Amino acid sequence: MSTWEPEGLGLTGDNPTLTGTLEGLDGCLVIRANEENAGAIYVPVFDLGASNLDSALLEVGTTVQLKGAWVSPSTELSVPNACAGQGRLWRVARA
Repeated sequence: MSTWEPEGLGLTGDNPTLTGTLEGLDGCLVIRANEENAGAIYVPVFDLGASNLDSALLEVGTTVQLKGAWVSPSTELSVPNACAGQGRLWRVARA
């Protein structure tokens, strides 16, 4: 799972929503967009301190809606090697 350390990044529940289906792609958890940009692959990057992540159950095949923003790769993001190059990074906002 890809993660990031929150430090004044400004992501909130007011950010855009990515709607898609969770898939496993070569050992990486990805979201295949269902609506806008249908078929595009996104790697969700979760906040390490997100309270909603503790109780979240992420199951392949599930349709999800995640608030957040598309971001470029950076050193503040922890993305597993299996996810490098799999698609755009979607930094998930705190719920």
